Amino acid sequence: MTANKDTNKKRDWEPVIRMSLAIAVTAAIYFPLFLVQTIGTPLPAAVQQDEEVKVVALPPYAELRGRDRLGKSLYRWTDIGNPTLLILPNYQLGFSRFQPGPPSRGTAPPPPVTWQPTPQATPAWPPAALTLVPPPAAQTMAEEWPQDTALNLPATPPRRPVTGVFWRDDRGRAITDPPTFADADLQQALANGLPSRMTRIEIQHHAQLPIPRLIIRQSCGNPRLDAAIMQALRERLEKQRAAARLTDPGNPDEQPARFRNCVLEVDWRLNTTAIAANNATGATP
Repeated sequence: MTANKDTNKKRDWEPVIRMSLAIAVTAAIYFPLFLVQTIGTPLPAAVQQDEEVKVVALPPYAELRGRDRLGKSLYRWTDIGNPTLLILPNYQLGFSRFQPGPPSRGTAPPPPVTWQPTPQATPAWPPAALTLVPPPAAQTMAEEWPQDTALNLPATPPRRPVTGVFWRDDRGRAITDPPTFADADLQQALANGLPSRMTRIEIQHHAQLPIPRLIIRQSCGNPRLDAAIMQALRERLEKQRAAARLTDPGNPDEQPARFRNCVLEVDWRLNTTAIAANNATGATP
């Protein structure tokens, strides 16, 4: 038993002894290297720093002659000096140049194919009848419209009634620049009575008369209003005749074309005083 114990102890110490010997040998080999000092070697005095470098120019590899071995060797040396040759295959200088290439595969164009689709008839769909009848639009609006909707419109401002004396031709077209007369003359004429209808005046031009004829075809019911309107229309015609004479001195007797052989209507019923009288109690419009 004692011999076995000694043997086991020796086996336990053997790895430790081996490790110690390995460390001692490694230290003995590398320790002298730490004591070595490097000293820079100066260049010879004959060598100059600015000496020109000699460069040899070679023609392209494809232009070298068959017997120019030196040039081909230089090209090969530069290719072999490339470190990528150690990790990549070289098809010019390495074993890859002897690797057979892929076999040639002959290709033929595909045969011409024409595709003609078979027409298919559209299936007949059975008629579909709508069974739902929509309600009327009035019912839909009454059901969908909110009941609490309030529409507030601004108050309409009161419109002032149109007042004045209006002139029209026999076709009912308004005359934009009718003859005018003083408001005082109109009020004095209205004092004799209110007009009951329109005044109709006919204008007739004659070649033998220097001025046109004015004929009252319908009286408004107040002779003073008819006379006032005749005087205003006569003054307007005289002004037009004078303006035409200045425009064309060669024809002093030429009558203006304005109001030629026509019938004019004068409406008095929208005058301020006439409106007040017609809107009185018991008045007939």
